[in-house]
Amino acid sequence: MKLTEATIKKSLPDLGQGELRDDQIKGLILRGNKNAASWSLRFTHEGERQRHTLGRWPGVNLTDARKAAQRIYGQIAVGQAPEKVARTLTLEEALTKAENEGFTHLSNPRNYFGTMRNHLGPLLKRDLRRITKADILAQSDKLRKTKQPTADLLLRVSKSVFRWLAERGFCENILEDLRVAQTNVRDEFLSVAEAKQVLGVCHQIPYPFGPAFAVLLLTAGRRQEVLAMRKSELDLESALWEIPGSRTKNGLAWRIPLSSPVVELLTEALELAPEGDWVFSTTGKRPSLGLDKALSALRTQTGLADLKLHDFRRSFATAMADLGFEPGSVDRYLNHVAAATNSRLSRIYNKSDMLVLRRRMADQWAEILSESEKA
Repeated sequence: MKLTEATIKKSLPDLGQGELRDDQIKGLILRGNKNAASWSLRFTHEGERQRHTLGRWPGVNLTDARKAAQRIYGQIAVGQAPEKVARTLTLEEALTKAENEGFTHLSNPRNYFGTMRNHLGPLLKRDLRRITKADILAQSDKLRKTKQPTADLLLRVSKSVFRWLAERGFCENILEDLRVAQTNVRDEFLSVAEAKQVLGVCHQIPYPFGPAFAVLLLTAGRRQEVLAMRKSELDLESALWEIPGSRTKNGLAWRIPLSSPVVELLTEALELAPEGDWVFSTTGKRPSLGLDKALSALRTQTGLADLKLHDFRRSFATAMADLGFEPGSVDRYLNHVAAATNSRLSRIYNKSDMLVLRRRMADQWAEILSESEKA
C-alpha cells in the first residue's frame, strides 16, 4: 500500500488490530488502530528473521519510521549488527526504567515490580523484544499451580508494564489482547475464632504495629486512616475519633465510635508514642507505614498465610450481618463511598442517630471478640 499520513488515518480500524505495509521500504509495518498503533521493521539478517519496534504512531510518524528503517538497513549493508542501531533493553533493564520513570505514582513501586522480578526470573536477562506472550504465560501457568491469585497479579502487572514500554517504543505490546481475571476482590474473611486469634497475636507484637493492627481489627477502619491516625483527632473521654475529610476516601469528615478495648489500646499507644501528632510512629516525624515485617509476623504467628488487613473489614461486615444489622447500616459504619450518595444535608441531620447505632455495632464487635477470647 502507498502510505501517507492521510491513508494511515483512513485505513486503520477504529478498534481491534489492523496491519498496513509500506510500499517503499520492505518490511516496514504499522499494526494497531486509530487509538494505538506501533511501527516495526521485519527483515532477515544472517539467516535469522528479526523484528524491530520503531515506536508508537502518531508520535513516530511515517517519515520518522522510514528514516529509522533506512538506518537499520544501512547498518546491515556495512556488516553492523542491527541491534546496535535499534536500542535494546533486557527485561531487567526495562523494569528498572519503568519503575524509575513511569510508575512513580505508586505508593510502593518496589513491591509492584517485585512481582515481575520474583516470578519472571528466567526472562530477566533476555532481550525485551524477544520476549513473547507465550513466555509470560508459561511463567504464570507454573505459578498458577500453587498460587493462583499471585499468577493473576503477575499478569495484571506485566500487562500494565508492557503497555508503558510499548508506548515509548521499547517493544511491542505483546499482552495487549490478554484478558486477566480480576482476583483483587477477595472473598476471604475471618471467622470469629480466627479474629480472636489475630487479636491475641496483635497484643504480642510491639508498638507501633501490634496496637495499630488491633485497632484496625476492632474498629474495622481503613489501613491508611488508622496507621496515619493523629493525636489531635482523638477524644478518648468521649470515645470518639474524628477523621477530617482530607483523610477519608469520600472526602467527608467522619466520626468513628470507639469501644472500650480500643480506648484502652489508644491510651497505651499514646503513652508510648514520641512527641508529635502521630499516634503510631517511631520518630514522631511521620507515621509508621512500613508494615511488611510486622504483617509477615502476624501471618506467621496466626498461620493465616494469605491474611490481608482488609479482611478485618469484611470480617466485621459478616459478623454484623449475622447479628441482623441492615446492609445499609453496615455500609454506613464502614463509611463506604456508596453510602455517601445520600445528600450531604441528610448525612448531617442523621449523623448523631447513626453514631448511636454505629456505637452499638462497635461495642458488639468488641464484645464478640472478647467472648471468643475468653472461650
